[in-house]
Amino acid sequence: MDIHEFTLYLRGAGSLDDAAVERLYRAGFDDASFGSVNGLDYAMLHRRGSSFGRTVIDAIRSLERALPGATVVAIAGDELVSASEIAARTGRTRESVRLLIGGRRGPGGFPPAASWVSTRRTRLYDWSEVASWFRSELGEDVPEDERAAFIAALNGALTVRHRAARLDRSSDREAVAEILREDAELLARG
Repeated sequence: MDIHEFTLYLRGAGSLDDAAVERLYRAGFDDASFGSVNGLDYAMLHRRGSSFGRTVIDAIRSLERALPGATVVAIAGDELVSASEIAARTGRTRESVRLLIGGRRGPGGFPPAASWVSTRRTRLYDWSEVASWFRSELGEDVPEDERAAFIAALNGALTVRHRAARLDRSSDREAVAEILREDAELLARG
């Protein structure tokens, strides 16, 4: 079994006061550090498990059982990268990556920045999309990062779960549920 490191962000826990942290330790979170950043509580874990995905899912379920009313809304990971990080992962210079992003070098069509987290000064990119582009468009052997793809997919699912629960109209909730059922069927066929 490997040790997997990841951070879970949660809402609805209020604050991780001493009583909440004690409940988490009793629920098996003796491998975690807790805190709060930008209004979100978090649990940083160093957890032993057979696979990264299974370990993360088990931790989410355990945390939400231990803290009723808390919902995990995201997992931090290395799925979002800056141009500098792309350069480091691909063995290129920052300038080379900047030119690829801008379409001034290479075949064009570089994956767009993740607009929901990018700012004017800092653009972040989905690493699994960037790595796929480097392989397909440039023929470069960029390591597949299955973990980054899993984190991106899981964060999407956690966002849907969090936001859909806040919809007031049942017809809106049903519309989201319908697409989720269809997606679940696609995943099962995988």
